[in-house]
Amino acid sequence: VYAEETVPPTPGDVLEVELVIEAESYGEGQECQSYVTVHMTARDLTGGSYPVEHVSLQVNGLPWFDSGPVSTTVYSKTLGFEADCGQPFDFLLMAINEDGMQATATKSMATPLP
Repeated sequence: VYAEETVPPTPGDVLEVELVIEAESYGEGQECQSYVTVHMTARDLTGGSYPVEHVSLQVNGLPWFDSGPVSTTVYSKTLGFEADCGQPFDFLLMAINEDGMQATATKSMATPLP
């Protein structure tokens, strides 16, 4: 009797990331300011077999947030920052689980003009 070989899961089967960006602008002309809110979530889709171990976010190609070492089924964080109106941003969210599998999400946006 042979045991069935279990096929190792793919990163998409066990790790999911979600990136939601919101931006509001206030004022006019030179006085215009925006506030950007970043909601990020990394989730172990197996409920604990492959815990999330690290979450990081880059903004415009530069490191902006690093969770440090974690071990959890769901990692969620909301951060915010001020910016000029009409400023473009590229976001890259990356999560790694304990097996070294990686999931990413990207978003691009520009802060609104009033």
